Amino acid sequence: MLYGIGTVASALAILTAGIFGRKLLSDFTATKQAENQLLHAEKTLATAYQLRDVLASVRSPMSTAKELSDSEEELRANGTLETLGADGRRKRFVQANVFFMRIRRWAGLIEQAYGSMPYTRAYFGEDGYLAFRELVSAFNAVRIFADAYANNNGNDIAGSQRIEDTIWETGPSEDPNSLTFKLDSAIKTLELRLLPIIRPPSTDKGEVSGA
Repeated sequence: MLYGIGTVASALAILTAGIFGRKLLSDFTATKQAENQLLHAEKTLATAYQLRDVLASVRSPMSTAKELSDSEEELRANGTLETLGADGRRKRFVQANVFFMRIRRWAGLIEQAYGSMPYTRAYFGEDGYLAFRELVSAFNAVRIFADAYANNNGNDIAGSQRIEDTIWETGPSEDPNSLTFKLDSAIKTLELRLLPIIRPPSTDKGEVSGA
C-alpha cells in the first residue's frame, strides 16, 4: 500500500515538474520574442529615420560648387562630357550625376537596409514591410528619374514636372503620387506600427484625488 502511494506521489511530482518546466520554457520564449521584436523595432525605425534624412540630402535642389565640379570631372574622366555640347543638356548631365554621386556615398546604408527588409516583414507584417520598402526603393526611383532628367528636352511639361518632383525635395507635398508624399506616409505607417512597441502606452492611471 505504501509502495503504491509512493509511486503515485512520484508520478505527481514528475507531472508537476513537467508542467512547471513547460511554463518556464514558454515564459522564457515569450520574453525572448518580445526582446527580439523590441530590438528590431528600434533598429527598423532608426534606419527609417536615417533613410528619410539621407533622401532629403540626396534630393536637395541645392548643389555646391564642389559637387558640380566633381561631377563634371567624373563625366570628363569617363568620356561622357566630350559627347555633350555646351547647351542645357551638358548642364543637366552634370546635375544628374550629382544625384548619382550622392547616392553612391550612402551605398553601405542602402545595402544594409535592403538586407533588413525580410526581418521587417517577419516581425511587423506586410504593412510595415511595404512602408520600409518605400523608403529603400526611393533611392532607385531617384536614380531612374535623374537619368530621365539628364535626357529630358522639356517638351513634355507633365513628364518634366514628375521628374523634378521625384529628384528634388522642395517641401511637404499633398500630391499622393509624389515621392515626398509617399516617403512621409511610409514614416507615419512605421511610427504607428513600431512606436507602441518601443514606447508602450503607460498603464499608470494616475493618482486618484481625495475628497
